[in-house]
Amino acid sequence: MVSEGNLIDAAWQALEDSIIYYKGNPVGTVASKDSEVEALNYDQCFTRDFAVSAMALLMRGKGEIVRNFLIETLGLQSREKHMDCFKAGLGLMPASFKVIHKKE
Repeated sequence: MVSEGNLIDAAWQALEDSIIYYKGNPVGTVASKDSEVEALNYDQCFTRDFAVSAMALLMRGKGEIVRNFLIETLGLQSREKHMDCFKAGLGLMPASFKVIHKKE
């Protein structure tokens, strides 16, 4: 049987292991770390899902990742008109984003 303390420690470790980095800075958490399943977008950070992780990380005093997340997602806002002259409003965040690591 797993003790409550061990379960909580394991949950915090899983959250830490899910953090993704961009240019050396933490910017979010991946949707899933399940290595047995390769879904199309589980390696992306989903804005709505990160909201829960962000609250937990803030409780742990890890505000840097939340700040970086907000800065990077604001930078991903659309600046061009789309179909039928539709233009996304200011403050509209993407539903998800993926950090691509390029080997140099």
